[in-house]
Amino acid sequence: MNYNHKQVVEAAFKGGQNLLIHCMTSAVTSEVLVNAILSVGGSAFLTEDNRSIEEAVTRCDGLLLNFGHMSLTREKSLRLANYYANNLHTPTVVDLVAISTNSINKALADDLQFPPTSLIKGNMSEMRAYANLSNQGNGVDAGQADEELASVSELARHLKAMSMVNGLTYLATGSVDLIVNQDQSLLLKNGVAELASFTGSGDIVGALAAYWMAKGVTAFDAAILAVSYFNLCGEKVYQEFTQPMGIAAFRHQTLNQLSLLKFDKNWYKAIRSELL
Repeated sequence: MNYNHKQVVEAAFKGGQNLLIHCMTSAVTSEVLVNAILSVGGSAFLTEDNRSIEEAVTRCDGLLLNFGHMSLTREKSLRLANYYANNLHTPTVVDLVAISTNSINKALADDLQFPPTSLIKGNMSEMRAYANLSNQGNGVDAGQADEELASVSELARHLKAMSMVNGLTYLATGSVDLIVNQDQSLLLKNGVAELASFTGSGDIVGALAAYWMAKGVTAFDAAILAVSYFNLCGEKVYQEFTQPMGIAAFRHQTLNQLSLLKFDKNWYKAIRSELL
C-alpha cells in the first residue's frame, strides 16, 4: 500500500498554529518530548500538580497521558486529566507504558474510559496485555515472540474487535508497527534497529501523534505520520553517517532530523506500509 495522503501531510505541517500539547510523562523523557514537539512546530506544557490539571487540560490543544514512572500521585493526576479530556473532547494519546509487567498500570488502563477519539499506544507486549492476550513483555520492552507475524496478526484481530465496540484507534510499536481502527489494520515497515536503543523513542512517537491530532488529523493518520516521520528520521541518519556510530551520536542526529526532515516535501513517499 502506498501512502499518498499528500493533503494530510500538508495539513500536519501547515504553519501559523502554535498549538499547545500537555504532556504528562516520565521525568526521564520529558525534555526530549518537549523538544520533539518544538521541532515540528508546536509547544509543550508539563504539569502533574492536581491543582493545575483542570486548567492545563482546558487550555491545551492536545494531551499525552504516559503511564511511565507510575506513582500514587501520578495515577491521581492521570485520572483527573483523563476525566477533563473526556468532558472537553480533547485530542488524546494514551501511552500504556509497562502494563505488560506492572499490575498497577494494567489495572489503571482497564479502569479508565478514554476520550472517544483517542489513540491508545504501546509496544507489542503492552498492547497484547491491554487486549488480555498472553505476552512476553520485559519491563518497558516488548518480548521478541510478541513481534512475530502470527502474534501481530492475532493482536490486530483483537484490537479491531475492541475498536468496533469503542471506536478507539490503537498503535502497537515494534520492529514493524501496527495501527488498527474499526475499519482497517495497517503495518508500517520503516525504521532501523538503533531507534530502539535509546530511552524515549516510543514516547516521542506519542508526543508527535498528540500534536498532529491537535491539528485536526485523525488518530489513524496521526499514528501513521508520527511513527513514519520518526522512523524515517532514524533511516536518514543511518544513510548519511558512517556506521557503526555510538548510540549517543545516533540519538543526537535522530533528534536533529526531527527538525530537518520536514523540509523534504516528499518525505512521506518513503513510507512503507501494508494492509493486514
